[in-house]
Amino acid sequence: MTIGPHSQPLPASFARCEDEQIHVPDAIQPHGALLAAGPDDATVTHASANLAAFLGVPATAALGAPLATLIGRAAWESILDRLRSAAPGAAASCTGRLEGPGGTRLRVRAHRHAHQLCLDIVRVEPEPDATIEAARGVLETFRVARTPSELCDLAVHGLRAVSGYDRVFAYRFGPEGDGEVVAEERDASLPPFLGLRYPAADIPAQARQHYLRQRVGSVADAGYVPVPVLAADPAAPSLDLTHSALRSVSPIHRRYMRNMRTAASLTVGLASRMQLWGMLVCHHATPRVAGPDLRAVADMVGTAVSVMLAGLADAEHEAMRQGHAATLRTLTDRLAAPVPLADALVAAEADLLHLVDAPGAAISLGGTIRCLGSTPRPTDIARILAVLQLGPDAGPVALDDLVLRHPALEACRAQGSGVLFLPLSTSGDDAILWFRPEQSRIVPWGGDPAAHAEGAMEPRTSFAAWQQVVTGRSAPWSTVDLALARDLRTAIEARMAVDLRTEVEQLRRFDRMVGQPNRQRELERSNAALEEFAYAASHDLKAPLRAIGHLADWIAEDIGPAASATTAENLRMLQGRVLRLQSLLDGLLAYARAARQSYPEAEAVDVAALVRDIAATLGAPAGFTIACAPGLPVLRTHLAPLQQVLSNLIVNAIMHHDRAEGRVEVAMRKQDDVAEFRIGDDGPGIPPRFQDRVFQIFQTLASRDAVEASGIGLAIVRKHVQAHGGSIWIESAPPRRGATFVFTWSETPP
Repeated sequence: MTIGPHSQPLPASFARCEDEQIHVPDAIQPHGALLAAGPDDATVTHASANLAAFLGVPATAALGAPLATLIGRAAWESILDRLRSAAPGAAASCTGRLEGPGGTRLRVRAHRHAHQLCLDIVRVEPEPDATIEAARGVLETFRVARTPSELCDLAVHGLRAVSGYDRVFAYRFGPEGDGEVVAEERDASLPPFLGLRYPAADIPAQARQHYLRQRVGSVADAGYVPVPVLAADPAAPSLDLTHSALRSVSPIHRRYMRNMRTAASLTVGLASRMQLWGMLVCHHATPRVAGPDLRAVADMVGTAVSVMLAGLADAEHEAMRQGHAATLRTLTDRLAAPVPLADALVAAEADLLHLVDAPGAAISLGGTIRCLGSTPRPTDIARILAVLQLGPDAGPVALDDLVLRHPALEACRAQGSGVLFLPLSTSGDDAILWFRPEQSRIVPWGGDPAAHAEGAMEPRTSFAAWQQVVTGRSAPWSTVDLALARDLRTAIEARMAVDLRTEVEQLRRFDRMVGQPNRQRELERSNAALEEFAYAASHDLKAPLRAIGHLADWIAEDIGPAASATTAENLRMLQGRVLRLQSLLDGLLAYARAARQSYPEAEAVDVAALVRDIAATLGAPAGFTIACAPGLPVLRTHLAPLQQVLSNLIVNAIMHHDRAEGRVEVAMRKQDDVAEFRIGDDGPGIPPRFQDRVFQIFQTLASRDAVEASGIGLAIVRKHVQAHGGSIWIESAPPRRGATFVFTWSETPP
């Protein structure tokens, strides 16, 4: 075979590579023949055009004939016996029971799929020493593997020994679909692939999905001419060849192999927890047929590796976690010290940083930010908190590309390109953030990844090692880092519960000492009771609520497509109610804290830039515009509460709008040290009789089933405004649509 660029253009029957229907190619590879029959009468419905070379019967004569007359009664009955006891989709084979022209021995492999009985027919030819005993020898070596990496090394070594291919390598997919060669055995004359990365476009999504359904695939000769599959009924749908060992592969893939100077391949999909983890890939420089025995051995090896991957990954994960167990225990012990929680965490600085191997961390408790080690500036940390706390996920959140995702945080690049955010409430008032610095690194690729863009119809021609310099990223956070952060949150929640009980007891003792309270004392007690309830709800109820949410997610994953419509809807409702209750608990906590927060020093706040940041973070629906009036002055105040007030008011305007498009505009004017803000919208407006009610806790004008709202957001707004010496009200101007929220805000609050 001549290896080089293909001289013929690729077919234009599909517009993009990822749209190609690779399971219905209407053709097979020429080293075998194919027959397909209907499920009822076993009458041949499809036959490959080369059938005469294998059975001596032209394909056109086979169409419509009984299958048993073509392959012989003995082979037919043997196949039926095996298929009766096989699971749906499983294959049955018989060897040496069929002869072709000139006494050629043939092997038949049969399977049922998509209401068809399909037969692959190949000649019996000598194979490498790919026997069941050889496979068992390979599997025995897997006993010593302690990590997925060690297992892949053993798999490629064993598979090359029994297959005889020039190169065997293990390929692991990344979260974005790109992949990396993580183990390799090769002929010494070949250039190494180990450590090289390949873009997702090299193996498009439908090809990755195919290897979950049919684990073993092969190409005998990348230069082959596909053999058409003829149908008895030309109007019938194309035959699904997902499980056929003879399925013709994409012309793009064949050209890709030739460009790689590879003539033959054997590929085994590796799955872990129902996801495609990677592949074992065999390459050979000359054409080679992977016969049934070799495919069976490859399937056994791939199945064993797939079964072991999840267990070894869990063991590796647990070993890494145990390596930090002592640090976590020390942190937990320090949290028991009779000092404020923030002070306890600051005192444990070295352990807090070592827990997730971070050079810097920030602790945000009660509106105060404390920095440990190497971190961005406190003002930038407040912006990070504002960005991350607006998401619906209760965390933790791990990003190794913070500034790439949020360009407005460019000032954090040096110390905080990576952040691990551990919310202690999803409102973001309390949180721990760990930081990792930018870590420029060189990523080796097997060719320029831009040479084959996603969707391209031409495979790239160069596979020379290509280096990419990656900036704006930190060292990645691991699943172990996330698990340790969750463990620490559990310890902190226990400490907060103790603090709550202590605080409540102190309030009760104070009440007994003072005697009958006056009206002011009644108000203080009422606020204290609300705060007590909020803390208890947040810290004593959120942990079991999270467990309920995780359980619902696991059930949904387990039953998957098998769930009935009613069950799926019930699960969706349960998950929605859990999220709603989590939001309510966080809202209660935020409301209770809004009036008692202590803030860091005031800073100069560019209100226009702040509104732009809020708009970028919110991700408003496409039809909505969030705008600023021109010439907004700079305000010297506390950033975090003002940001929450503006965010809540903008979100409220969008959430309660009655159209798919709208406009929210923020205006501000300043006199002396007092600013007046106006947040106007073009929505349905708020009737005068309800304009005071909306600021009361738990009050919403729309049903909570119609709008996902807790009725706490505007109550929090009023508390923050009052804490900054201001007041808030609503203006309407009928018949003009919309409402305008107006509030005053003092730079020097009482």
